[in-house]
This record gives sequence, structure tokens and C-alpha cells, in this order.
Amino acid sequence: ILSCRVRAIEPLTHDIRGITLTVESGGPFIFSAGQYAQVEFAPGLSKHYSMANAPDDAQLEFQIRHMPGGRCSSHVAQSLEVGDPVTVSGPHGSSYLRDAHSGPIVLVAGGSGLAPIQSIAKTLLARNFAGPIQLYFGVRSERDLYNESLLRAWSAQHAQFHYEIVLSAPDADSPRRRGFVHT
Repeated sequence: ILSCRVRAIEPLTHDIRGITLTVESGGPFIFSAGQYAQVEFAPGLSKHYSMANAPDDAQLEFQIRHMPGGRCSSHVAQSLEVGDPVTVSGPHGSSYLRDAHSGPIVLVAGGSGLAPIQSIAKTLLARNFAGPIQLYFGVRSERDLYNESLLRAWSAQHAQFHYEIVLSAPDADSPRRRGFVHT
């Protein structure tokens, strides 16, 4: 169980906020890339969110989509402020990067589900993983797309990393792939 403090809040899209937490006590937080944690913003106000950072990073990062009527996501979108205390516990989940994996990797993410996939990709690239890494990131339209500059930088710096954006409901003509990322 970690006692943390909100270090930064960044609007990633019209409905997704990037939250960066500094660990003040209880750390380090040991997890495998792809896992998630219980994030408590106030007593009785908690939810599971996947870490977007690599396990070796000193700070925790979460990508939280505002869901109308969602207590936690509404709090993050409307009330959370830099400096607020946050409690993080975990890790949880069995869908994570296996250290022994050495073959090609295909990563699929949709919307704010990029968080655990970003953690996995960042970890693989930091380890100089030699195999091909292909990421498919699906969003509804261009306004729902975020962190493409990060994906572009990874692709430019690492020959084994490639990504494809897939739009399920594009607003206008787009050279990007269309359809649902999972089909």
C-alpha cells in the first residue's frame, strides 16, 4: 500500500486525463508491465486502473477516461488537483509481460486501454527487446487519439517497433485504417 501525491494532471483527449503520482511512502511499487492497481482518491472512492509507466519508473502514471456517471472518473475529471493525496495498492492482474518471452509481440489497445500496453511496450524497449513489436491502437476518431507522438518517437528510435492507428468512426477522410481494432 503506497501513499502518493498527485504530481501532474494532463488532458490527453477530450475525456482522458493522464495522472502522474509521486510515491511518498510504502514504496517501491513492484509490478509487472501490464498489471493494474487499486487507486483510492478518497475514502470509499476507488477503482482499478492500469499503470502506464514501466515498472522501473519512479513515478506512477495512469490514463483515466471520464465516464459520465462514474464516481471515480468524474472526480478525476472535475475535482482532482495537483497535490491531492492518493492511496495505491496492488499490484493485481494476470495479464502482464512475461520476462522469458522472446518471440514476436503483437499488442492491441483500445481507448484508455493503451495504459497497460504502453507499460509493456516501454518496458520491452528499455530492455532492448530484439524481436518485432507491433502495436495496434484503436480509437473512435482523431479526437480520441493520444500519445501518438510517443509512439512515433518509439518507432523512429527502435527499428523493431511499429504501430498502427485504427479508427472505428472517423470524422472525415483519413489515411488511417478503419474498423474495430479487435476484428
